[in-house]
Order: sequence, then structure tokens, then C-alpha cells
Amino acid sequence: MFPYFKDDDIFLNTADNLKSFGLFPMSPRFPEDTDMELEATRLPLPFLPQHSRKKLKLEETEVMDFRIKAASPRTPDFADLETSFFEDYESTSNLSSAESEDSGSTYYSSSLTIGVKKEQLTPIIPFFPKQENLFSLQSITPDVKQDRAFTEPLNDILLPNEMYTGFSEVKHRYEGFKTLVTRLISPLRDPVEDHNLTQAQRNHLKKMIIHVQEELQTALVSGVLDERICEWKFNFSLNCPLPMDGVYRQNIDQSTIYFFKDHAKTYVCQISGVKRPYALEMDVYVQNKHGHILPQDVDVKIGLFRVFPGGRTQEVPEFKIENGRRKRCWGMIKGDVLKGKSRICVMNKTNDKSKSTAVQTLRHGRGKLFGRVEIPALPGLHRWVLTPANLSDDIGKAVGSDFVVKSKRTARKRKRGEQL
Repeated sequence: MFPYFKDDDIFLNTADNLKSFGLFPMSPRFPEDTDMELEATRLPLPFLPQHSRKKLKLEETEVMDFRIKAASPRTPDFADLETSFFEDYESTSNLSSAESEDSGSTYYSSSLTIGVKKEQLTPIIPFFPKQENLFSLQSITPDVKQDRAFTEPLNDILLPNEMYTGFSEVKHRYEGFKTLVTRLISPLRDPVEDHNLTQAQRNHLKKMIIHVQEELQTALVSGVLDERICEWKFNFSLNCPLPMDGVYRQNIDQSTIYFFKDHAKTYVCQISGVKRPYALEMDVYVQNKHGHILPQDVDVKIGLFRVFPGGRTQEVPEFKIENGRRKRCWGMIKGDVLKGKSRICVMNKTNDKSKSTAVQTLRHGRGKLFGRVEIPALPGLHRWVLTPANLSDDIGKAVGSDFVVKSKRTARKRKRGEQL
């Protein structure tokens, strides 16, 4: 025989059991402390009509174990769950009290098992299928990937990044701008060919691009990036000996500095009679506005620029590939002439001709540099530009005087006994 409970207790215990297994979303119990506010997870008791508030009867049938077993995966239907539960409740509550007393039915309550008919209540396990991540790499379409190719560098330009500070943060923005411009070349170039634009239409688009280029040159390159006034600044004077051979003195301006790239690597000074390297001589020093020399070693970076009509400049690389071979266009050399076959030695730490010579060290803020322009370089107007080699050095750059690079190959065949 089973103990007897009120119908409200039957509902409460059953609902608590269902909630413990995750089948009933919220418990219908009120908090015992009436002064406390109702929790959001509690519901009031369901309303039952007066005619149905009778003693409930459960037939003595086989008691099944109500431990939850894995059910077939399917989408949960809470409407069916509520209907089946309350239909079973009302169907048992409609039994007459006399029939209940005659049958001698009792009620059993347990935290793990409940005596019910097998066919009236089937445990339903809510199943929520794992949703696919909408932003996974597999779900991104080619159009989305193409959009990200432009939005990511744009975000790097416009949005601050906590991973970077100071110079690294600004450098990160400029790298994003470089990436964005590189990726925009194809979308701007291909439509011109696809639509077969006329030359007049292309000239109109060209003016638009030139206008953007001028704005970048004015606002950034020659503007904020080049207008800082530093306490210390590079200065240097430029000089190059003019060969005595008449071939080199034809059609020249006495006020202009010339360098003949096909001249011999050495010459004999007419004043001292000492053999010296033929090169562009730069007397470099770091000083402030009062003329004081900076009393410390400074690393300086040398760059050679070609000057075009109108003032446009283009940097000349130290090395370039010509006919599949790497050749030197210019370099810094030592100021002394060595004995032996290799009389000229490049100026770097290992004296290696295949290494760069663009960075030189000024001892105590001053030094003399010797630069040569080699045959692979193009003739024309050029200039040296000196900038600090270390990012921590706040030293203004120096732009040297313009000089002309020329070639006189016929001058190699000099008469015996002639001096430079």
C-alpha cells in the first residue's frame, strides 16, 4: 500500500522531479520566505476547476524506473510535453472518490521513481541541435572573403589597436594603408580594359589619380613626415675632382660638379702628387643651430636620388639585376688607395663587395665619406641624401648639392705619359 498525499503535493513533487531531469523548465513552488521577492524561475500553481479537484488515483500497475534514458535526437516540442503531462493529470483526477476507495489505490512519491502507466507518459528529452557557427571560415563565401580583404586593412588604418603604442601604432596604420592601396590596384585597373575606354576618358581618370598623388605628397611625404624641426641636423659639403684630360673638360659648366662613372678608380692629385681614389667626397658633420658638433658617434644612412626635370626625384638602388646578374650602381669606398691589384676597397664592416655600404658611422659626430657611382647607374642629375640610420635618433636629414653623372668611355685610351 502507498501513502496518501493531496493532489497539490502530487503535482508539486512530479514537477520537481521533472525539473531535476531538465524536462520541466521552471519549478511551480513559491519561496518559503514570503518576504522575499519571487524568483524569475518560479511559476504559480496552475488553475484547476473546482469539479476536477478530487483525489487522484493511480492504478497499481508495474512501476517503471523513471531514470532518463537517451532518446532519439529530435527537435523538442514543448507544446506536446505540456499537453501530455496535464492530460494525464486531468484524466486521473476525474476518477470518482468511491472508485478510488473501493480499489484501495494508494499513492507513492519518490525523488527518483513515480508509479505511472507506461503508455500515458513517455519521457521526452529536449534536444537542441548544435548550431553551425555562421562566421566560421568554411561558411564564408568568396564575396565575403573579398570584402574582408579590404575591410581588414581599412580597420587597421582607422581603428586604434591596443597591441601597438607610439611609433609601432603609427607604423601599423601605414602598413594597413600600403596593403589597402596594393589591393585596390586591380579593381581600379581592370575596368579600364574591360570597358575599352577611349584615350580621352583615360586621361580624365589619370588626372584624378595624379590629384590624389599630389595630395599625399603635399600632406604626408613633404608635409607632416618631413616638416619636423630637429635640434641636430646633418650637414655636408660635396666635392669631386675634375680630371685633367681634355676629354672630360668638354661641354661642362665650371659651377657644376661632375662625376664620370667610366673614369679610372684612382687619380694622382696635382697638388700633393699622391694617388687618391676617384670619388665624390663628402665632409659630413652633425651640428645644431649654434654650430656645435654633436660629441657622439652617429650612424648615418646614405641614399642616392636621381633628379628629373620638374623636381621629381627617384631613389637609385645600391644594387640592381642586369642580364640576370646582380650589379652595383653606387657604393661608399675607403679614402685610401691600397697596394696591389684591388686598389679600391668598399667601406663596410667586412669589406665585402657584395654587401651594402649605405650605413656609415660618424666618429664624434663628424667624418669624411667617399662615394662612387658605377657604370650600371643611369647618367643625369643626381643628389645625395643623408638620414639617421637609427630610429631613436632625432636628427634632421641633409640634402646635398646636385651633381651630374656622365660617361666618357673614349677617355680610357689616353696617351702614354698623360696625367689626370
